[in-house]
Amino acid sequence: MKLIKADVQFNVNRKKFTQKVKFSIIHNLPDRQGMSFNDALESWCARTKDFSPESLCAYIMSKFTSADKYFALTEEQYKLFINKDENKSDSDRSGTQED
Repeated sequence: MKLIKADVQFNVNRKKFTQKVKFSIIHNLPDRQGMSFNDALESWCARTKDFSPESLCAYIMSKFTSADKYFALTEEQYKLFINKDENKSDSDRSGTQED
């Protein structure tokens, strides 16, 4: 599985100010038309009022089923996922054997 870190940066023009948006997303989306990260980003930008990384990830995840095995996570979510997976592996390896 190929993981990609996508750095996102753009400006949102509001009535009285410009909001600068900048964050990174870790994903494994395919590079196919209609399913790519760029396609998802464009669609999300056109629909959302919440320009947060969590909102983008939720939008992307709502488009796939668990059987698709695609995901998009914020950097913080990815770190938690990796730590959880490492802790699980450690506990599996440190299991005790009974005689």
